[in-house]
Amino acid sequence: MSDRILQERLQTLLRNLERIQNQQGWVQDLTKLLSDRGSISAWGDFTKTLYGRIQKQIGVAEEILSAFDRPDEGEARRQEADWIHQAWADYYEAVVESRQIFHETLEFLCGLVVRDDLIPGKQKAVDEGEPPETLSIHQIADEHIRRVAEVLSAETLPINRAIIPAPKQEVYSNLGRYIRLRFPAWTVWHLPLLGHDYGALLPNLALNEPRLAEYRSSRLFADAFATYALGPAYPFSLLFLELKPYAANAAGGAIANANGNGNGNGDSPEGEHVDFARAMVVLNMLEQMNELENQNARNRNPSNPYNDVLMYLRDDWNAAVENANKFEDAGERVGGLPQARVSQLSDLVADVWDILGQFRDLRYSASLENMGWKSAMKISEFWDHQLENKEPLSVPPILTSELRDAFNAGWLCRQAHKQDAARIEAVVLQTCNTLIS
Repeated sequence: MSDRILQERLQTLLRNLERIQNQQGWVQDLTKLLSDRGSISAWGDFTKTLYGRIQKQIGVAEEILSAFDRPDEGEARRQEADWIHQAWADYYEAVVESRQIFHETLEFLCGLVVRDDLIPGKQKAVDEGEPPETLSIHQIADEHIRRVAEVLSAETLPINRAIIPAPKQEVYSNLGRYIRLRFPAWTVWHLPLLGHDYGALLPNLALNEPRLAEYRSSRLFADAFATYALGPAYPFSLLFLELKPYAANAAGGAIANANGNGNGNGDSPEGEHVDFARAMVVLNMLEQMNELENQNARNRNPSNPYNDVLMYLRDDWNAAVENANKFEDAGERVGGLPQARVSQLSDLVADVWDILGQFRDLRYSASLENMGWKSAMKISEFWDHQLENKEPLSVPPILTSELRDAFNAGWLCRQAHKQDAARIEAVVLQTCNTLIS
């Protein structure tokens, strides 16, 4: 039996794969154009993974073709029942995988060029042979993730930490573990969200923990992780910039119907909008952190360092959910969720809290004087004073060594001075540059 259409398509797929595999020239040329070490390193690692994936698909295509072009090698397949049907199925699987590779390669290339071009003073740096004086948002993001990974240790999770601008924010699944900063959300306010993307890798790749089985490929573990590592800055970024407070199944929910938001990602029970669960998880995790600080106070009065922030975030999120939805059983829900689901999420957070306890240095602390939440509040108060006195914003003289403190300070200050968000963002970036240099 023969199938000339299938043979032609296999030959075309094979030629496309080999075309990319054999283009060593443009790989070397692109490396020469890049000025940022992070970009160069990312491209080198990416191409190694790319060639491995392409070689695998070439092998698949050649194996299917062997049944047509090499009778001696393909005889075993000819004797199988429905072998031609299976050949088509194998071909389509190879096409889907190959198209994903082509798509991610093009997206990565574009993102890498954009990232490199956004480096402040790039041309001057290239001409003079010196690194730029100011870091780009992507370079700051690189350092942010590097410091999180450093606490966990390189053995825990090897990852290429160059942050690549892309149409959507997620981790590459086929061509290596890369974190993407979604276009056009290239602001300091969105940087805490990268903690989620790093945390999303942990259940599958790093933590050998049976209790995490139900959280694999789940956003919920990653949300809990990011809150644990970054403190209030992550809930601020997530609730104010990312999550949708409306559900597709809310009675009379015109906003939800217009946007077509449903479940469908496996993180939540049928009929639940997953963003409600994500909000509940980050708030519960922050509450756990608050309670730990109270326990550490021992004989002193409970400090409740995150209490005001928790109330602020809960009130604003619950108000948004109430305004965006018309639940028939609204009185029985908390943050858009039924009581039973709230209890389940509390248990989930308790498990994650216990698991992350092995990384004590990762937890965002509120008890240290010159690092963590206390440092963030000092920096925020410094900027508050400058804004109230109509002074130019500047990098504070008392500095932490933590980028996450700058993120938290920025969000704290922004809540009190919303009209000055652009100025606050600029000084947070300046502070991050100072901390990295």
